[in-house]
Amino acid sequence: MLGGMVFVMQSSLLRALLLLVVCGTACAQAVDLFAPDRVIDVRITIDKRDWRSLRMQSRSFETALSAARKKGEFDKPFTYFEADVVVDGVAFERVGLRKKGFIGSLSTTRPSLKIKLNHVDPDASLHGLSNLTLNNNKQDESLVSQYLTYKIFNDAGSPAPRCSFARVTVNDRYLGIYSHVERMRGDFLKRGFGSAKGVLYEGTVVDFFPGWEKGFERKLGSESRGLSRIQELIGVVSEASDAVFEERVGEIVDLDAFYRFWALEGVLGFWDGYTGNKNNFFCYLHPETNRFHFLPWGADMLFMKYSQVDDDRDVPLSVKTTGRLAHRLYQLKSGRDRYAKTMQELLDTHWNEDAIYKELDRLEALLEPHLGRYQRRAVDAMDRLREFVEERRSDILAETEGGMPIWEKKPKPPFVIPARAADWEPSIWRAAKDGDVEDLKSHIRTGEDVNAVSEEDGSHPIDLATLAGRTDAVRYLLEQGARVNDADEDGDTALHKASFFGQVEIATMLLEAGADPNAKNQKGATPLLNATIPWSAEIAGLIGFVGQMIGVEYDLKKIRSNRPKVARLLRKSGAKMP
Repeated sequence: MLGGMVFVMQSSLLRALLLLVVCGTACAQAVDLFAPDRVIDVRITIDKRDWRSLRMQSRSFETALSAARKKGEFDKPFTYFEADVVVDGVAFERVGLRKKGFIGSLSTTRPSLKIKLNHVDPDASLHGLSNLTLNNNKQDESLVSQYLTYKIFNDAGSPAPRCSFARVTVNDRYLGIYSHVERMRGDFLKRGFGSAKGVLYEGTVVDFFPGWEKGFERKLGSESRGLSRIQELIGVVSEASDAVFEERVGEIVDLDAFYRFWALEGVLGFWDGYTGNKNNFFCYLHPETNRFHFLPWGADMLFMKYSQVDDDRDVPLSVKTTGRLAHRLYQLKSGRDRYAKTMQELLDTHWNEDAIYKELDRLEALLEPHLGRYQRRAVDAMDRLREFVEERRSDILAETEGGMPIWEKKPKPPFVIPARAADWEPSIWRAAKDGDVEDLKSHIRTGEDVNAVSEEDGSHPIDLATLAGRTDAVRYLLEQGARVNDADEDGDTALHKASFFGQVEIATMLLEAGADPNAKNQKGATPLLNATIPWSAEIAGLIGFVGQMIGVEYDLKKIRSNRPKVARLLRKSGAKMP
């Protein structure tokens, strides 16, 4: 009996020693999965049917941005599938694999992925990691925005996840370079704040407005404690007078940390983060100070002068105030001064152009051998990033030479889409968007107003029909008395929209119905200016975003070719540039 036990022990030891020898090289290479000087190798094997099901899972604007978020009900469309994974030569069987991502990063060919190593075996991990987050960089042709952003944040003392690169292969098909991003959980929180016992929230198109306290998605920590603190912050942001605002908010938010976070988003051109778009951020309620800290996330849309979802070119380049907390602080002279001081400190100590150029050169050399079939444009995109870096300091200093620019435009509450498009109220809006003339007739017969005004943005049914390119619907609405020169809350008329979206036939009808070709919106733009704004990736992105919002698939080539035609039409009608 004793001899049998000894034999078993010897056999177990022998297997352990053999395993150590076999994986010795791979394990040594994998010691740091966030090493900046190497690309980790991830090979996934999954049933072909499961892989197709995973790839085809999706989410829509209607569900992702529904009013259910206000109740703490979040869209969870992605499920785990079992797969086998080899990471740098270390094999794991029966891991959990699922798709991830919000609207803009979704892909059916190269999906972003979550790998849960401990899906079946609770003890499975690799050098302390039980979960891997692999982002496909769909919105970042340079492939390096996330890595560079989080590095700059961390170097500046504003906690951010670590990031590296991975070459990903699924069922022997190479998918190219992914960003490997650290999970916002225990080890990260301990490193950044000394404790993971606080309350962590993810923010996706959400802000500190009344009724939105449950719109922040809690990831860990006490629900009651976190919710109570968010409600306090909403109350202060909504009700505190300017005289006491900074003091009151400083009791709930670590303001030194927030100004650093805010100024970093501004310097880096992070238009899709919290201060620029109420999106892509985490909030951590520190367990000891009981104050919130803001953390960057989803950093694939940076190093751009302007937002891709807002065509306002008067917005300051040096600061972003779409986030309500940032906006209120910025209305105070003390807030502007503090922001300016923080930003200047960052420019002096952490915005080192030569160091960034050198790092980009290193990353280009590191990634070039591994670029996938559709990633060859990364080199050109890195050049555009270099141009941003080259111009950023001078752009900021030129704008702030006489002090921070005054910017009072108030943030709007988080955007909400009804759970189903059919639920749009009043229902004349749905008919206008779909171009359903018979449905329009029915609604107007029952007393619905052809000039109804949207509570969200002050637009009208003819605006929505114009955006969607529904020529017959526009014609019918005009016949029923739709007013062509009524403007939305931004001062845009239907002709402004037709001009920007290259709707030639609709623009013709609007002009024949008396539309003013020289109407100016609140930014002073005329329809002719809208039609002649130079075409760019930003313009294309904005049009695509609007199409997703209203459920219309735009032909970008047609819009691009039609905009000059609308411009000629407007000039013939007496339109002039502002």
